[in-house]
Amino acid sequence: MKKVITIVLCLCMNAALLAGCGAKEEPAAAPSAEPAAAPAQEDAMTPETTPEAAGEEVNLQFLANETPILTRDFWQVVVDRYTAEHPNVHIELIFQPSSNITVREHAKTLLSTGQFPDVMVMATPSDFVPSGALLPFEDSDVDMIRPEYVSKIDGKIYVVPYKIQVGGVFYNKDLFKENNLEVPDTWEELIKICDTFNSKGITPAVMGLKDGWAHTLPFQCIESVDVLSKTPDWPQQRMEKKVSFADTPEFVEGVEKFVDLMTKYNTSDRSSMTYAQSNEYFFSGKSAMYMMGSWTQGDEMTMPHDFEVGFFPIPGDDASNKVMPLWVNEGLSISSKTKYPEVAKDFVKFFIQDPTWSAQFLQTEQLFTPLKEEVKYEKTPLHEEIEGMMDEYKGIPNFFDTVGDNAWIAGGSDLLIKFTLKLASDPNADMQKELENLDREFDKLLDNAQ
Repeated sequence: MKKVITIVLCLCMNAALLAGCGAKEEPAAAPSAEPAAAPAQEDAMTPETTPEAAGEEVNLQFLANETPILTRDFWQVVVDRYTAEHPNVHIELIFQPSSNITVREHAKTLLSTGQFPDVMVMATPSDFVPSGALLPFEDSDVDMIRPEYVSKIDGKIYVVPYKIQVGGVFYNKDLFKENNLEVPDTWEELIKICDTFNSKGITPAVMGLKDGWAHTLPFQCIESVDVLSKTPDWPQQRMEKKVSFADTPEFVEGVEKFVDLMTKYNTSDRSSMTYAQSNEYFFSGKSAMYMMGSWTQGDEMTMPHDFEVGFFPIPGDDASNKVMPLWVNEGLSISSKTKYPEVAKDFVKFFIQDPTWSAQFLQTEQLFTPLKEEVKYEKTPLHEEIEGMMDEYKGIPNFFDTVGDNAWIAGGSDLLIKFTLKLASDPNADMQKELENLDREFDKLLDNAQ
């Protein structure tokens, strides 16, 4: 993937880019629901004087991201592996309370209620850095990660990435073949494909809205292609008030494309459909396409289906603009108020580097690794197809989860979620009015942050 790495370096503005088994293990029991003692502020200790080295009992909380594939039992595996080697360390797993609450939203709630965990899955550090909630990592703490995938905010590292993901279109190859359709090279060709399936009574592209986040994936990919491939630092320009959402033609055009997909070519019961139901809808053969992240490869391995699944990046207006959004924003972060910073860091490094767990973690969703060292795991034909495209297409930042100094201001992603959900669920919504409201609310965030 040398080509992708080179381009990502050029496009990410000193940042990197953004829901299987190796050695099989028996599933562990679900974690206790009893909360661990709230961590207290304490000065960082040297490795020689860590509580673990002194034989002290260490209690940590770990906020993980529960999904249909990344179950509680799945996350328990890495906890059990670590605590087996460190018997005086006890790690309590906690999760978001429901599928319609993202792990990032739950982390914000925990922070506001004084229950911020010691270690957490983190995708938006920019939401937490201004309040001093996260512990910075040293460069030496992330020396196992390829430098181009290490992002910094004001020169400091707050997340250790554990995976690379891509966004695009999973499609039913059998349906495409039956209808004499080829993979589209332009947006116009994609819309013609959608019209063909509509005329035959087949849902062109399913996307449930009920969980409140999944619908952002096609929006992110569209805006990455239409905006960031041409102006990589556009989010930073917006935060400096040099540009606006409503007055940027490329952004507005991307919104129009997104609305067409959600309202003209989606299932009519989209508002009541969950993310899990969207997966089932596609893999049952009811829709021709499903616009989602590369973790859908995990569903392709586990969900029953009787057709071959393919993948292609969401195209733009110009067939020569062959780009693919990449995510490396998600990883692990540590609370600045953890009582045991060195033990928390040691657990993060174990999570990233333990060869058995790393292989199992990547294989489960057929992810791509940001590590310098190769991680060997079984790859599906679909994974190898996507991997080949990563060599062919240029890697670009993902619009929604930009990282480093180009990351959206705290609350910016929430406004984009609200904006896109309104337009996706209400075909009669006034797009211009919603764009103007987005600008107005975004400027309030900027003004309040000063």
